[in-house]
Amino acid sequence: MDKENQIKSFIEYLLERYDSYHHQKENVSHAGILLQVTVFATIMAISQVDGWFGSIEILWIKILGFSLIWFLLHIFIRVQLRLKRWAALNYAGSFRAYREFIKKDILNKKDIKPKKFPGFPKNRFLIFLDFFIPIGRAQVHSDVGNSDFPAFIADTIQEQYDNYGTGSTAYEWIFTLGSLIMYAISIIRIISL
Repeated sequence: MDKENQIKSFIEYLLERYDSYHHQKENVSHAGILLQVTVFATIMAISQVDGWFGSIEILWIKILGFSLIWFLLHIFIRVQLRLKRWAALNYAGSFRAYREFIKKDILNKKDIKPKKFPGFPKNRFLIFLDFFIPIGRAQVHSDVGNSDFPAFIADTIQEQYDNYGTGSTAYEWIFTLGSLIMYAISIIRIISL
């Protein structure tokens, strides 16, 4: 297999991998959201005499217990949405690289030299904040890394990070705001029990 066919196969592999990973993260985040909505609906349906929650008499224990459950679900959903954003950025960059590859007649040695694309700059504060609210330029950890890509693919993916981003941040905001609004309403409901 010649180098160009290997690169073509590699890009096709990246597209398949990022696409399936993106969909898997979306599905898992939807499962987390469903759990959150279930907890919210349960809190809304509870009355003072029903179930275990109404029997806890100390208000701060109720709020603390509920907040812990909600916090874990919120972080779970945020992690899934962050990884979905990572997959979306890499998919879009790989797709753009594939288009560039098709346009080129021949690849030179500079194009195929192994290279790393850095993604977003590593800012620990933005990364931490991104676990609670969407920060589109926060770095997301990659399990497989981002080195040893053919240079033209690394450059195209990096260009996606630098110039185009992804639309998934707006999607993340919808779920995050929904989560925070449900949390606030639930706390008010718990206080009123």
